[in-house]
Amino acid sequence: MKKSEITIDEFALLKERNAKILIVDVREEWEYEVAHLPQSFLLTEKNFEQTVANSKNVECVIVVCHHGLRSMNATLYLRENGVGNARSLKGGIDAYSAKLDNSVPRY
Repeated sequence: MKKSEITIDEFALLKERNAKILIVDVREEWEYEVAHLPQSFLLTEKNFEQTVANSKNVECVIVVCHHGLRSMNATLYLRENGVGNARSLKGGIDAYSAKLDNSVPRY
């Protein structure tokens, strides 16, 4: 099984080679409205089953929160529920904005 965390640099490499990834955000709705990654969607109870199904069609499911704690918990939960390719973005959206794309607002 792959490690449960992905660094910003590893994430950048996936994006650079146009890997087929699924980006799920596990923050609160208001946080998502403030800032979110392009092509990401907010994971809710409603779309959980669809996320599990869609995870089989991608190389990696990247789970994002503000700093990485909630996404790690969600990653472990997703893995326990059939999403073995889920990985938490280390440092969260804050690290993404600081190191990869400063057009994403920091809060």
